[in-house]
Amino acid sequence: MLQHQSISIPEIVQPMPWYIVFIALLSAYGGLDLAGEREVRMAYRKYPVEGRLVPVDGGQAHVRIRGPKHGRPVVVLHGIGGSSKSVDDYLSPALAAHGYRAYAPDRPGHAHSDRTKPEQADPRGQAQWLHDLIAALELEQPRIVGISWGGSVAMAYSLLYPDDIRAVALISPYVLPNTRLVDVAFTVGHWGTVSDVLYNAVAVHARDGIKPVMVKRAFHPDPIPEGYIGRIPTLLETPQGMRIGAADMRRINPALRAMYPRYAELQPPVFMILADSDQLVPFPPNKALADSLHWPVKVFEHAGHAVQISRPEQVSDELHRFFRSLE
Repeated sequence: MLQHQSISIPEIVQPMPWYIVFIALLSAYGGLDLAGEREVRMAYRKYPVEGRLVPVDGGQAHVRIRGPKHGRPVVVLHGIGGSSKSVDDYLSPALAAHGYRAYAPDRPGHAHSDRTKPEQADPRGQAQWLHDLIAALELEQPRIVGISWGGSVAMAYSLLYPDDIRAVALISPYVLPNTRLVDVAFTVGHWGTVSDVLYNAVAVHARDGIKPVMVKRAFHPDPIPEGYIGRIPTLLETPQGMRIGAADMRRINPALRAMYPRYAELQPPVFMILADSDQLVPFPPNKALADSLHWPVKVFEHAGHAVQISRPEQVSDELHRFFRSLE
């Protein structure tokens, strides 16, 4: 167990690129038409339920499961722009090749998992939801892997239920308060009718406009995997998804301000995987955090934020090495 020590990491300020604002405004202007409803219906049909539906907290959780039936359980939490499919198509097969049983849930409100209460926009509320899901799946001492925004849920889980998990691994994690203007793209959620207009407009044009730009930024400097944009859903493709993303982004920074001073108290072992060219979650503060708490770190050079998708075998090898070191 790590000894308590103070953590002093400056809050991050990162401006939103002008082209995302520009595209969003164009989308809003061009989307005030009846095509929006048709496009949204198409988005829902495009990504059907493919995993297991599990009753959780008055709703249903959608989980994709891959790997040998009696493999060591690993629960992988996707980020703000991903889904269980973005995990199951890339990292889960690589983990299964190492003998793990990979569980990739859609976080509450994302894709096919229900959000039954407002508190589930908070990483701590999602950790409680995840605790109920893990109990329903009857998993014992799973390893938790948190990707990007999912990293905040993994850390919240570690603080709330330290005795229930074997270890935590973080990939390009959003675990420090980050005052980014990119939040504005989601934070319009409290603008009432204006929000609904913007969300419908963005959903109409996301596939051909905003989505490729944001996906490219998530992978840069790595190339986008062939077929990724057409196969993997994002929050931008439905107004409901945009509202869920807005709620998540509004709640994460206040939650992290309360959580990160307690990271030195964490009991489960923590491992961090970072990409040195990450354009979404700045690399230096995460590296400083890991170094200050003596967490093992693997840095992928010339890699972007979505390193678990661009280099799934290499990432799974590092996770396997860390998990095996605990046995």
